[in-house]
Amino acid sequence: MLLRIILALGAAFLMGEAIVRIASSFLPDVRYLSSVRVKSRPHHYPSLEAFLKAQPHLVPYRDWRNYYNNSLGFNDLEFEIPKPPGRYRIVALGDSFCFSMAPYPAAVQTLIERQLARKCNRDLDLLNAGVPAVGLWEDRELFELLLPVWRPDALVLHFYLGNDGPDLFKRQDDLPFRQEPAIHSSFLTYVRNAIKVVRSREISPAAQIPPSRSHPDRVRGKGGEVVDPTIPPATDEDPALSGPLFSVEAFRKIMADEFGRLYVPEEGVSRAWKPFVGILEDMRRKAESAGVRFIIVLYPSRLQIYPDSSKELLTAVKELPGYQNLAEDRIDERAPNRYLLDWCARSGVACLDLTPFLAREAPLQPGPLYSGRDTHWNILGNRLAAAGEAAFLERELCDRKVDGPASGQE
Repeated sequence: MLLRIILALGAAFLMGEAIVRIASSFLPDVRYLSSVRVKSRPHHYPSLEAFLKAQPHLVPYRDWRNYYNNSLGFNDLEFEIPKPPGRYRIVALGDSFCFSMAPYPAAVQTLIERQLARKCNRDLDLLNAGVPAVGLWEDRELFELLLPVWRPDALVLHFYLGNDGPDLFKRQDDLPFRQEPAIHSSFLTYVRNAIKVVRSREISPAAQIPPSRSHPDRVRGKGGEVVDPTIPPATDEDPALSGPLFSVEAFRKIMADEFGRLYVPEEGVSRAWKPFVGILEDMRRKAESAGVRFIIVLYPSRLQIYPDSSKELLTAVKELPGYQNLAEDRIDERAPNRYLLDWCARSGVACLDLTPFLAREAPLQPGPLYSGRDTHWNILGNRLAAAGEAAFLERELCDRKVDGPASGQE
């Protein structure tokens, strides 16, 4: 009897393993949940197409807030490849902040492109190449692969201060592991991650993205086009953008990781930042060799914009296991900003820190800049960030008579 049970469980496991592995070849969500957090060595892709195909969050023609993602899965219009003669091309790299949780017309890079198109006296486009859940090493990989294909004139790298740098409290850098696991079950990984997702999300039907009344047209649909014109445009009052999006416990854990980026230990800061600065320096050299302007924009964590609520969150975070020693006097909200701005100044890289601008403007706004119980900007946050970044890029890319380095804050 026991042998039969073991054989039945083994057969069920093998069937589940086969189903998940097959489904992951066709369904991006399954591929993501069956592989995320699996230890592996850094990947080097043979082509741009291979890189884009491997990203589970880039889904061609996806219905994103009732607007199609483009044929590559980006939250943008269709890219014109090859680049039209005489066009000045800007490529924006970054994670989900760059991709944007807002629909295409309200996304930060869309708004920046529109302002630059109005202000700059040149034919230009801005390709939003933001990929959710990527790190700095993947930004470098993507840049190297797109360089000969998209032929940008300027590269704007968006560095999210909430999780793109090292965690100085837990002494982790989030860089890819160097050794592949000896055994990896896609089925068990999928089940474990699916349970985490269900538990971490706020259980509220109203918080889900409203379904389109029509199915996405994968033949005629184009990036940036509306999917269902009968659905009203999204606003910050919509539950999918207003939140709360995460459960209380899950949000505390996310904020704990972000506090780790603002933590300043007694020693070891430069050592922890060394691999990140190495990637930035490598990107700078390769951009310079290709004649591409390299610009960095720092996107702040909500902890840096709302200090009063940050103190309340810190008290809650210190109740989590392993965070009892997270001392308030070791939290420096502008520490990563200063480190990166100092590197930019020494390296001659144009760098914009949006933190002072958003911190100054946030109290003057009619509502919050971030979705409830989430780390991302809502529509208002996208709009305000776009205003600050576009003004900076206008000066850097439109007004400059001779291209050269600059560094500053807003």
